[in-house]
Amino acid sequence: SDTLVTDKWLSKIINGFKDPKIGIICPVSNSANQLSVHYNKKYSPAVWAKYVEGACDNKIIDTVTPVGFCMAITSNCIKAVMGREKRTIPFNPLYGKGYGEECDFGEVARILGYRQVCMTNTFIYHKHSATFSRIKDIHLIKKRSSQIYHNKWGHIFKSKQKVWNHTKPLEYLNNLLKKI
Repeated sequence: SDTLVTDKWLSKIINGFKDPKIGIICPVSNSANQLSVHYNKKYSPAVWAKYVEGACDNKIIDTVTPVGFCMAITSNCIKAVMGREKRTIPFNPLYGKGYGEECDFGEVARILGYRQVCMTNTFIYHKHSATFSRIKDIHLIKKRSSQIYHNKWGHIFKSKQKVWNHTKPLEYLNNLLKKI
């Protein structure tokens, strides 16, 4: 695996599902696209998770897209997406072995009224792309998946990304963590 979970990660994630409109929850990480936070490598992931939890205000923030390295999804959300898309599996097989399928799932979930959020009090270490490091021509897989996603959802993604870039919801946490 390319992740290291930290103390109480699962209970923190589960607590986030108190709002029935939340369908997908992701943690913050050292390497998770828009959900990345500063990570000081002189500390272990377990110690850093405690700093993250102490620095944040336990916010639940809506994300642009879920990040597939670590995400929790309610069974109701999975069933709703599968029903709408008329699939027997949760993720769109068009994406193949990875990259983009979680974002596609998130867009469908959003259309169905589910929120996709980040738990700012939950840090999980991610060794970026380790899962796919042995796959030959992974850059071509990423490029293909990106094209599929952006052809289908690009107009929505761009507007959400613009709001995220303007509001910078993790900036306060990153600024606090950089002082440690």
